Amino acid sequence: MGGRILGYVRRHHLALIALFIALGGTSVAATQLVIPRNSVGTKQLKNGAVTKKKIARKTLTGLKGARGPTGAQGAPGTTGTKGATGPAGPGAVRIDYDRVSINDATTFEIPVLDMGDLKLTAGCLPYSGGVPWLWIGAKSSVTPSDIHGGYTVFDNSAGTTTPYQFHIAPNSTNQNLFNFPSAAGNNFSSVEGHMVYYNANREISIFFHGVANNATNRCQFTGSAYPATGGLKVRG
Repeated sequence: MGGRILGYVRRHHLALIALFIALGGTSVAATQLVIPRNSVGTKQLKNGAVTKKKIARKTLTGLKGARGPTGAQGAPGTTGTKGATGPAGPGAVRIDYDRVSINDATTFEIPVLDMGDLKLTAGCLPYSGGVPWLWIGAKSSVTPSDIHGGYTVFDNSAGTTTPYQFHIAPNSTNQNLFNFPSAAGNNFSSVEGHMVYYNANREISIFFHGVANNATNRCQFTGSAYPATGGLKVRG
């Protein structure tokens, strides 16, 4: 048996060599068919050689992961600075008083608000200590009427704020609602407050701001009055 195989190989050795060569070329061709023409495989690519611009958008979209959970809310920012006072709203009546402190009639009981049955006056004079004092008065043509309110006074020299209240039953004679002096020296005092006037016919709400300034020797009083009607009862 072995002699026959050996004899066969001797007689056909050229044909067998050609067969082996042909089979080897076919396997190489088969391996090359795995990679398409004009393409490269893993062995031909260096690490980091393919950039994002060279990848199709459709492929990138498919690789995108799901959106993660929303993070915790951040801490609130700092409070911004106070804006300028806006104009009076619809139906409101403005108050605008500004006078130099002089001890005569030109700076005392000056009309600053006329709502018909309610009138407010303001005055600025060196009443005590020679510093400007801001005086606010009121009178009403309807009785009984009532005015009550509250305000805070800021003393620039001491850096302190003090609250106050007032309550009067106004009549045809001008009555003092409140007054306050400027701080001494190159300083001032300011006031912020709210008052309500009411009688059997209507109610008026007034928000106000005032300044007595010893540095400029002036007084200022500004605000807005918001009228309302509807037969309001006088509160006891």
